[in-house]
Amino acid sequence: MERYSVLKRLNSGAYGSAYLVCLKHRPEEQYVLKKISLDQANERERQQAEMEVKVLQALDHPFVLGCARPPSSRRPAARGGRR
Repeated sequence: MERYSVLKRLNSGAYGSAYLVCLKHRPEEQYVLKKISLDQANERERQQAEMEVKVLQALDHPFVLGCARPPSSRRPAARGGRR
């Protein structure tokens, strides 16, 4: 999360939280960052998280968030959606 400044927490759930963030070097660019912990997750829960990332990466719609960056660094960020 070192690339981002957290503006506020949007929501939290059983596995993590969603944050409104902006890039530190470009504060006009805002994203939703979903931070999840899979440390306690079982295999089914891990597969569901991977499927969610794949679905978000495949989406391209102005009213639906997509995945701006793959989670290879364990730091995916959502993109898109209309404000």
